[in-house]
Amino acid sequence: MNTGGANVNDVVQSIALVSGGTTLKTKSFSSTSTAATVVFDNIDQTISKDSSKNFQIVATIRKVDAAGSNFTSGDTASTTVSGTVGAWDVEDANGDSVTAGGSLVSNQMTFQATGVTVTKVDASYTKTTGTTSGSGDSTQYSISFKVTAGDDDLYIPATIQKSSTGIATKVTWATTTSSNSGVTSSTIGSSLAAADSNSSDVSGSYFKVPAGTTRTFTLNITLTATSTGYTGVALTGVGYGTTTTPSNNYLKTKHCDGPRGC
Repeated sequence: MNTGGANVNDVVQSIALVSGGTTLKTKSFSSTSTAATVVFDNIDQTISKDSSKNFQIVATIRKVDAAGSNFTSGDTASTTVSGTVGAWDVEDANGDSVTAGGSLVSNQMTFQATGVTVTKVDASYTKTTGTTSGSGDSTQYSISFKVTAGDDDLYIPATIQKSSTGIATKVTWATTTSSNSGVTSSTIGSSLAAADSNSSDVSGSYFKVPAGTTRTFTLNITLTATSTGYTGVALTGVGYGTTTTPSNNYLKTKHCDGPRGC
């Protein structure tokens, strides 16, 4: 396991190997570095010929910003399971040793003290064919998503930008690789709208999501192509914060739309 910004011991209390809802082995951490290796030993698992079995790595995470801990908002963690490690002990039905191969790398998880969840609701697009010589087709993309606030009121910026890097002060989106050619900034229109018009949930250029509630938003993007090819868009991040100067970015989101997909 690897962590960013804090030692593994500050982030992870224990890690378990689970199969079919059964915990096979649990290990505690005492690492004072940002990387640690865990070996699950004395586990006997039989996998029948031509079949497979699923295993999960489940971690118990400590509290963010706990007293005396270096674990703070924005720290990350990821896990790698490698078949090339010599600690694997696998044998076939005849008792002959089998060499494991390959590896699995998890997504990077970012931990925040302020809870937020973003889920996709719907995605659609409508294309208008160019009617004059040399004019490109225009496509209207709409991606609806829900934002659920945790224990704090959250503010979501009403402005958006075509970007996928850095701390988001806006809702961010990006065209797919195949759509960059023939689409320029002058042919892009975009907006973000909330599903309701409750004035108490709007604060200047920000939408408010009260603690413990969910609000639905719709991201509208219009692309006008100036050459042949496919287009498509992806929602890549949602900025949020407990004030109207959001400093956090929900990056797990990647809702896509378009004939080419992501």
